[in-house]
Amino acid sequence: MKYKILMALMGLDIGGAETHVIELSRMLVADGHTVVVVSNGGVYEDTLKTLGIKSYHAPLTKKSPSALIASYRTIKGIIEEEKIDIVHSHARIPSSVCGLLHRRLKFPFLTSAHGLFYTGRGFKYLSEWGQKTIAVSKDIEQYLLYNYKILKRDIVLTINGIDTDAFSPEEKGEAVKKEFGLGSEPVIVHVSRLDPETELTAKLLISLAPDIDALLPGFTLLIAGNGKSMPEVEKLSEAVNQQLGRPCVRLAGRRTDIAQIVAVGDLVVGVSRAALEGMSAGKPVILSGSQGFMGLFDETKRLAAVDNNFCGRGFALPTKENLFTALRAAFCQRDPKEREALGLYGREVIKAEYSLKRMKEDCEKAYDAVWNLSSGNVRRIVLSGYYGFRNAGDDAILSSIISSLLDRRDDVRLTVLSNRPQETRRLFDVESVYRFHYPRIYRCLKKCDVLVSGGGSLLQDRTSTRSLVYYLSLMHMAKNLGKKVMLYANGIGPVSKKSNRLRVKKQIDHIDLITLREEKSKVELARLGVTKPPIYITADPVFIMESPPKELVRGYLRKEGILSQRPRIGVSLRDWRGMEATLPAFAAYLDEISAKFNMDIVFIVMQHSHDFEISDKVRRLMNEDSYLLIGDYTPSEILGITGEMDYILSMRLHTLIFAAKQRIPMIGYVYDPKISYYLDQLGMLSAGEISDFDQDTSVALFAELVQCRKQYVEILDAHTRVLEENAKQNNEHLLALMEQ
Repeated sequence: MKYKILMALMGLDIGGAETHVIELSRMLVADGHTVVVVSNGGVYEDTLKTLGIKSYHAPLTKKSPSALIASYRTIKGIIEEEKIDIVHSHARIPSSVCGLLHRRLKFPFLTSAHGLFYTGRGFKYLSEWGQKTIAVSKDIEQYLLYNYKILKRDIVLTINGIDTDAFSPEEKGEAVKKEFGLGSEPVIVHVSRLDPETELTAKLLISLAPDIDALLPGFTLLIAGNGKSMPEVEKLSEAVNQQLGRPCVRLAGRRTDIAQIVAVGDLVVGVSRAALEGMSAGKPVILSGSQGFMGLFDETKRLAAVDNNFCGRGFALPTKENLFTALRAAFCQRDPKEREALGLYGREVIKAEYSLKRMKEDCEKAYDAVWNLSSGNVRRIVLSGYYGFRNAGDDAILSSIISSLLDRRDDVRLTVLSNRPQETRRLFDVESVYRFHYPRIYRCLKKCDVLVSGGGSLLQDRTSTRSLVYYLSLMHMAKNLGKKVMLYANGIGPVSKKSNRLRVKKQIDHIDLITLREEKSKVELARLGVTKPPIYITADPVFIMESPPKELVRGYLRKEGILSQRPRIGVSLRDWRGMEATLPAFAAYLDEISAKFNMDIVFIVMQHSHDFEISDKVRRLMNEDSYLLIGDYTPSEILGITGEMDYILSMRLHTLIFAAKQRIPMIGYVYDPKISYYLDQLGMLSAGEISDFDQDTSVALFAELVQCRKQYVEILDAHTRVLEENAKQNNEHLLALMEQ
């Protein structure tokens, strides 16, 4: 789709953000979009005219109330008169004004972050971000995530695209040479806005001019740019030129012919876009700016420079000493051929990673996304479950649902009801609401398309009637609002109380769709008298979860002090009624198999509040050494850790599923019927009810598992493949329901 886009920025003078907007606008217009610009004006207005782009004026460099009101009225008039489809803002003041207008007019709105804003003294809360935010480097993306809590999936990572035809070794800059009387002596070029925040490198270069002249007799320092610091820079330049008795420092002022300015340089000093343009022109570049100094760019600095957008953020600031050392290295320690090779390497980096085409396509992707958001072409899902309790099993369910849905559809917006909404938002990159904040839940349900009661044994009264009533009440609220409701890969029961059984039947008969993780749950629904919704047997969503790379996981084990090369037995326990009497025998069992089979015992904690203390008690009762994982791991990381075990002994359902995913043979200890059911589904061994634990029986079972390990792995692989395919059907049914 082709859009009419309003670009809002502070001004159109020399600067990285300004040039970015000019180049982006040129590419968008060439691709059939219409672009309109509003700013405080500047030297690039003539460029916009040549591109056929209409430019409006507003006092977007000023923060006074009168200026903000004037900008608000001007931009509102532009949006209405020009019939703007999308507003794209590029700085804090324009974004604040456009954000206010967005809340009133509801137009598609996105922002770009070209650098890091000051967040002190309340300024953080004055920043406005659009429905999508474009970040021009990885470190800016991290800054947005940390300071402004923007969801990662609402950030589009792009680059500063460079016109490699304009900034090319073929350009010789003859007009600039003639203008400044440049001959064969070396020329150092610096391009920057000359404001108090950005002036540091320009001042350092000027102060170093006598030292550089001793190194490179007759050299010229050509500085392009203007700003509030220009009078001071002029004064410093005049003093140095007077000292040297010639016009060594030349100030070009505001320019739009930057390609020709860069072309005359033997070396470019600068950061961000100026550095990238120098690289594109095939010039060696020293990365030096007010945010950091990285020195002469080469392949050793590539990764770090890409991450900080060639700005030097995170590095020490430039000084006369480090800047002069880098200049001496460039001119005295490298011959002309080596400098040429450095320049050509930089150009290859630009051609490979900083194309205008990529920049345009990244923005178009963001435009399509905000257009869909504002046009109502978005499906909203509220996810309810046992989330935010730091239970790795339920968090694994949530992670699997989220990732599998968003991998399939980019038009889905998820809100999770959680016990720890801020933590859930951070971990899973979704909107989250406190699970008992009923006014907010009501508003979320009112806007959503589907309530998904997602995964786990939610409809049961073994733990309490209160939790059962909670989940049923959410379904009741959603249905009263006319929303669709789905049970997603649930396990049903046990529901023992007669009143609770009536509650479940009454509510579940009014929902729209049910997928169940096992056959026994369908039998339980039939016993409850549920007859109306379509019911499908699928599998637990965790069967489609992915684990991190093995090297990363092995690093976690090393951090836990697990350095032994012996085979490992992963043990996953949970606190349960009557467990205390079993602990001495279970500890003796672990001692016996550890010694007999020469294996390490590793206790895997799925939920600290239920598992850590009981695991530690067993460990203290043991005579053999063992390990207890103490790190705070994500579900995916625990899945990876489980894959580093050779055998699994577990009371926890999702530890069994993690083991199945990694094809690790297992023995289950039953505290709930769901454990028995999944052991049967996986073709794995059951040691029976944990309350009836028998040491001799368990030792014999483990010996069988070790002796026949290869056969059990083959059995596990065959069964797990089926369950992995079945688990994919949960989303198929949900997506079909959304389209009804």
